[in-house]
Amino acid sequence: MQESHQGKEQEKPEENGPVEEIDDPSLPEEPEETEEEEPAEEEDEPVEEPEDEDWAEEDEEEVIPRRGCLKGCLAPIAVIFVIMLVLIIIAYSKRDTIHASLLSRIIANTQNQILSKLPDDMDEKTVEAAFERLKKAMKEKHVNEEVLTEAVEEYQEATQEEPPLEEKKQAINRLMDGLNAAVIVPEE
Repeated sequence: MQESHQGKEQEKPEENGPVEEIDDPSLPEEPEETEEEEPAEEEDEPVEEPEDEDWAEEDEEEVIPRRGCLKGCLAPIAVIFVIMLVLIIIAYSKRDTIHASLLSRIIANTQNQILSKLPDDMDEKTVEAAFERLKKAMKEKHVNEEVLTEAVEEYQEATQEEPPLEEKKQAINRLMDGLNAAVIVPEE
């Protein structure tokens, strides 16, 4: 009876899985039966194996880019960083030239703005002469940039909205005075 009972116990685990997976020392080992059952179980599992292979392939596809991502992403980031660093160094070394060109551009735009909307009773030649004198002084670096910047900003604030004709004339006159004050006359 015990043998039939043990045989039934063995059959139950075999239905759930191979005997080798069970670690019960009271069960006898029968290598012949397990060898026969393994091919039968393998026949049942081929349907599931492609799913496992697909999952394994998908997992490998996802893992491979992740490994290469560090190198693949780090190299362009390093290149961009180096390029930005070089540009910053160049801009810093040329800061005086950049500042002077921006300032001359602001002066040229202000001159064009004034001359395009110059009141009829103001002399155009006087305005042009003041700007030419300033441009010449800027090339020779005989300009007080603080005074010049303050005069231009004051004019732009005064004419931001279209002021009445009299206020516009006063703003232009203040700008001309500021331009003349910004020019430093070298002592000879």
